[in-house]
Amino acid sequence: MDRLQGLVFSFYREDLGITKALYPLLFCKMTRSMGDVDVECINSSHMTKVMTLVKYLKPPLALLNLGRNIVFHSSRAPELNYSIPIELDKNLYI
Repeated sequence: MDRLQGLVFSFYREDLGITKALYPLLFCKMTRSMGDVDVECINSSHMTKVMTLVKYLKPPLALLNLGRNIVFHSSRAPELNYSIPIELDKNLYI
């Protein structure tokens, strides 16, 4: 398990249902590059399973501001991008 996977699993450690749902993520490689979080999947069928987990990936990555996009990669499949919402601190004035 790499550091980003550990972060996601630690975020949901008290919810066993979500932890079980995140199981396909264990077979991915997660890295950060150029403001994106890259998720490298085994194949295209694995990528379709992991893409359903994007709703669980966004909250921990957004809270720590680790990237602007989640990018899913797989061999023989086009990459897919999901944006991570950035929330401004309420104490900042624009």
